[in-house]
Amino acid sequence: MLMKISTRSLNITGRVVPSRFGLITLAGALTLFSGSAAAQFHVNSKDKTPYPKDKISKIAKEVRSDGWIFFKETLKEKPQELASKYKESLGLGPADELRVTEASADELGITRYRYTQYHGSWPVEGADFSIYGKAEKPLFASGRLVQTLLAPQVPALTEAKALATALSSVPAKRYQWQDLRQEQDLRTYKRDSSATNYPKGKVLYALTSEDGNAEGAVHRLAYRFEIMRVDPVAYEAVYIDALTGKLLRISSLVSHGSCQNNQVDTWYNGNRHVGTWWDSNSNNFKLQDFCRGGYIYTKYSDGSSDDLPGEFSSGYFITASGSEFNALNSNWNWDFKAKSAASAHYAVQAAHYFFKTEFGRNGPSNSNRDIRVVVNEHRNNAYFYRQNDVDYIMIGRWHYNGANGKSLAETDIVAHEFTHAVAKSTANFNLGTGESAALNESFADIFGEMVERYNNSNNHDWVLGAQGGFQRAFSANIGPSNPQFPQPAQIYKGTGWSFSGQPHQNGGVQNRWFYLLSVGASPSSGLYVPAIGEERAARIAYRNLTRYLGSNATYANARSGAIQAATDLYGACSEEVIATTNAWAALGVGSSTSPYCAAQITGNSLFCVEDGSNVYAEYRLQASPGATKNWSVDNPAFGFSSIGQVDFAVLTQVPTYAAAATLSVYVAYPNPSADVWRYYSLNTQICNPQPPYCPPGQPCEVQVQQRMASTEAAGQEATISPNPADAYMTLDLAVPAVVPTTVSVKDMLGRTLYSQQVMLGQRVVALDVARLPVGTYVVTIATATTMKAKRFQVSH
Repeated sequence: MLMKISTRSLNITGRVVPSRFGLITLAGALTLFSGSAAAQFHVNSKDKTPYPKDKISKIAKEVRSDGWIFFKETLKEKPQELASKYKESLGLGPADELRVTEASADELGITRYRYTQYHGSWPVEGADFSIYGKAEKPLFASGRLVQTLLAPQVPALTEAKALATALSSVPAKRYQWQDLRQEQDLRTYKRDSSATNYPKGKVLYALTSEDGNAEGAVHRLAYRFEIMRVDPVAYEAVYIDALTGKLLRISSLVSHGSCQNNQVDTWYNGNRHVGTWWDSNSNNFKLQDFCRGGYIYTKYSDGSSDDLPGEFSSGYFITASGSEFNALNSNWNWDFKAKSAASAHYAVQAAHYFFKTEFGRNGPSNSNRDIRVVVNEHRNNAYFYRQNDVDYIMIGRWHYNGANGKSLAETDIVAHEFTHAVAKSTANFNLGTGESAALNESFADIFGEMVERYNNSNNHDWVLGAQGGFQRAFSANIGPSNPQFPQPAQIYKGTGWSFSGQPHQNGGVQNRWFYLLSVGASPSSGLYVPAIGEERAARIAYRNLTRYLGSNATYANARSGAIQAATDLYGACSEEVIATTNAWAALGVGSSTSPYCAAQITGNSLFCVEDGSNVYAEYRLQASPGATKNWSVDNPAFGFSSIGQVDFAVLTQVPTYAAAATLSVYVAYPNPSADVWRYYSLNTQICNPQPPYCPPGQPCEVQVQQRMASTEAAGQEATISPNPADAYMTLDLAVPAVVPTTVSVKDMLGRTLYSQQVMLGQRVVALDVARLPVGTYVVTIATATTMKAKRFQVSH
């Protein structure tokens, strides 16, 4: 209400009292009035304001208790000039500066100039101030500033020491930067081979409480680290006092609320439990899931079909009333919109769960990138796109059946779009009409079916979209067809092939390959394809997609990558390799595998005499079905407990001196012309000679494993897991690194195969051993003054 007061009220009385928390807050209500341009605001002796009264009156005609400032119409300065010219009027001193972070105009022509306060060299947390203007005239300002800071300070603590304290405050079995795939994804995205998720400290004046209005909240010079934990899952900001090294506070970077498993009704899967979010601000459940490492938001949009960029922002959350502590009795409104949104929300979570459980993949990008789902009844399609590092999945409605068209939120269709996001982060196929686009669609079909199978008691129909309308079958012999869409191609550049490059149609070739690989084909069908089942077929397809294919991949590349993936996973000449190769050949891609195949011998080739003569080592060789193997060794000092015509040989005794032997195996087939020999060298040698002389303060390069007394306390030895390792190995240093440390992988001849620096504060090191041949290796941990070594095995 406006009040008329006497001119005597213009004489502002009372002393300037800074805000207790150093923020722009006016403790008492201010009496406003209308009058001339010279009129000011009234403050009585009980009110507190951080603005200098004699200076703020130069620019303000009104100051509200919520911190808003309304500028005089007579100001001649432009709005972007006020922050620097009148910072003293805002209560800032010589060491303070307002730096613009945003200048954006809205549809009304009002431009917002947003500032961050700096004190000396460092930003001030919570000091976020904005000035608004129109047509270069200042209108008003709002926000918070801090005027109670001491003289500018500099850190007395190094970033490395601060980080060590931060990591010890949020311990984890695994951090984000220890995931090699996430690291590589970041480097690919940044186009920077040195990019890393490893925390980088930011120096600032930080609040000692998350709530800047809390009793006793003050600012301290601090390091701020954003730390993503993978196991357990958490994303937090950790503040360490830059002067004392003590922990100031830990703040979650995930919105406050609670994860709840809520029961929802879906179109195609009945009642299901999904992750929802209890929003304490609105006292409602929302179709938001912050609880699985990747953030999933599902909205419904009433937008038209030409509203692509804005459908998510213009959409709205489906909500349910209820109790935070009784989620299963929530009051969901099950109309078409709610049921469709819930179906899509469930399906995205099902896809996320499948990739996480089966392949250890944390969302499409294998990081905590947002997934935003839009359900829209106006679109007659479903699709995926990525914008500004966010994955969008749009699920429409099948309108070919008229107004009663079904929602496209089937599990396999939604998972199809989810897989497009996975492919974008891995192979990054070119889209359009080329074979890479066909492969893009095919991988999405394959994993759409696998997600459906995984979440429906391992049953699925081998038809994408069987309950909705697309109905894309994996085999010409199964499933319905829809006249709106041609059946997918069955033979590469043959039956059903689209020479105009229709990707959904041409993707059918790899779809049928996957089907044959899973269920098999008898010799009577023209080519023998052993049935290896969907799980092993999916492992081969996933490895091919994520490791071996690129943006311009062709079907020939897909064949080569799949065979390599099968070899990686199951060994050369394995049934899986035969099935993979022959399934491609059955569809006109490449030739079939030879019926006679013998791989190389695998096993431990080097033994240290210091370890004694008793050993246990297995030697294996994979060969085509029907082969017999006859093993022999030319040096009897190497004693085998199992040798001769056996599937694999077992070594149990080695000499205690330097020696060598050749292990041989004769592989015989029903066709004698295919018989073949394979050979393997065995050696014993002294592996641990006296350490060479090392200049003080310098690490030494060693040729073989060195055993040195551990300087760590009992129970603090470094550990390796798993051992034997397959693709990835984790080295736990027992304590975070406090000095420069190098981890190296060496073979048993002392040759360095791989080396990496351990960052200060890092405790767990992830090593990629997928490309190492089967055998025994040594990992060394070296500092300027110490060297430790651990032996491990690789067994693919």
